[in-house]
Amino acid sequence: MKRNLRKFAAAALLAVTAASAQAQQTVLVDVTGWSWLQSSYEQGEDGSWGYVYKRLDEPTLHDYNRYYYNAGGVQVMERNSYAQYRYAYNADGRVATREQWSTSGGVFCATTRVSYEYDSEGNQTKQTTQSLDNEGNVTYTSGTYYDGYENGEYTVMRSFSVTDGEEVIGYESHYQLTFNDSKQLVAKIQMLPDAETGEYTTPNTFEYNVYENGQLVKTTSGYYDVTAEAGHEYDQADLTITYVYNTDGTVKSRTEINSGRYQSEIEWRYTYATVDPAFVVQNVQAEAIDNNEVYVKWDAVSGAEKYIVMYDNNEAEVEGKTEFITPLLSDGEHQIAVQAVVGGEPKNLSDFVKVSVKDEGNLPMENFKVTAAEKVDVESYGYVSQYYNLTLSWDVPEGASAITDYKVYVDKQNGETWYPSASYIQARGEDELLDNYNSVNTWVTDRQNFYWTTFEDTYYDPDTYETVSLGTGPTCKIWICAVYATGESQPSNAVEVNVYDLANGGDGTGVQNITVNGKPAQVEVYNLKGQRVQNANGRQLYIVRQGNEVKKVVK
Repeated sequence: MKRNLRKFAAAALLAVTAASAQAQQTVLVDVTGWSWLQSSYEQGEDGSWGYVYKRLDEPTLHDYNRYYYNAGGVQVMERNSYAQYRYAYNADGRVATREQWSTSGGVFCATTRVSYEYDSEGNQTKQTTQSLDNEGNVTYTSGTYYDGYENGEYTVMRSFSVTDGEEVIGYESHYQLTFNDSKQLVAKIQMLPDAETGEYTTPNTFEYNVYENGQLVKTTSGYYDVTAEAGHEYDQADLTITYVYNTDGTVKSRTEINSGRYQSEIEWRYTYATVDPAFVVQNVQAEAIDNNEVYVKWDAVSGAEKYIVMYDNNEAEVEGKTEFITPLLSDGEHQIAVQAVVGGEPKNLSDFVKVSVKDEGNLPMENFKVTAAEKVDVESYGYVSQYYNLTLSWDVPEGASAITDYKVYVDKQNGETWYPSASYIQARGEDELLDNYNSVNTWVTDRQNFYWTTFEDTYYDPDTYETVSLGTGPTCKIWICAVYATGESQPSNAVEVNVYDLANGGDGTGVQNITVNGKPAQVEVYNLKGQRVQNANGRQLYIVRQGNEVKKVVK
């Protein structure tokens, strides 16, 4: 399915690029998907559970793809409900890069960049995908080589990844292609290497295309069925795509029916509009104002009945005026553009302007402390797990904005494992929440926040196949972050503490001794399944722990 969609989108994009020299042009502006199937997980009469699918009388919204064009009529962006995709072009009009922009770590930025290379005939020879961090640095690179073209279709595909600056070739696929008299692709069979000879003679996937009057009307694809009778190995399609056209030859709708394990029927409906440089919104200005909001204004467009303001991957409609105030935005840089709607049609998109916002009251917490720890034994399915309630305290700095939540973070392996705990709201019941979060400066975490059993020092006994806790516990780092409406604060000071030691009478800086406050530590007895027992009998082997001393005893 993805291969077909990419091919169709690329063809549409190149067609738009070629037509960009015209002052006015009809372009694709929206493809909205509607789902005709509803699924529910139910138990059948035989007692087994599975998905049951029902066709709806009216479809529900699945997702959308919207397309945006600059003053020259060139497609510069597309977006769906969760991301944007921005395009840059070579001098010959072919796509050079396609960047995915989405929210990562609270920042709206480019998260993936795909680059394209072509041969002298315009065939794509290489596609490189780079994953980016919030600062734009490349964190991982992979891609695909394409070769052996026939009528614009590749017959060889090789994947690669980049490790330590060197390309490493991965899997390779070859394709058997069949064309009609008009050189349109009729069949595409993926061939994998034979396990013994290495020759590409093993069929894997297939794609068949049907044309009417030169138009693609149906595509079926699936996997080669090795169990089918001879001549029927390609009969079972997992995906069927059908196309309906307008009288001018443009696509009216595309329906995708997936008959695999997870069934779906999505009808994608196409909408077109006329773009014209005369309708490009000019002089877009954006200024940060109080409360992390942004004031946006622009020059009026003649004939516009309304405007669409895009901020990051969000949209807002504005009628009767040429100004807009965004909702509260998170700290950082944001990108804003405006589009006029004339005659009910969205027109060319303005250039993006950048604006940064900063909540001056988004401050880190101060004087963070872990003041106490309490061990809680929880028995589940015959096993005893150890949890710890922690009592925490901190100071809210003067000038802090209103705080909506808190998050506690734990580094269980001194730099190797970082994760957020449950939030403050999850840690306390609704009846315990305070109206003014700024007045909160001490509370006890929910025990589920800190589960240490699997992280304690352990000893594996090869004779009994048992892993026994030595009871020393990990020394970890803990800190707190405040959650403001404008984003999460920077971390407070981190506290290094041994939770086990703190829970057993120590000061939290080291491993506890077998005496607590001058008295012998409690003796704990477990069977070989890790179950805490009160009365040992029958001359069986038990694990006895007193403080950090663990030994096997026959009682």
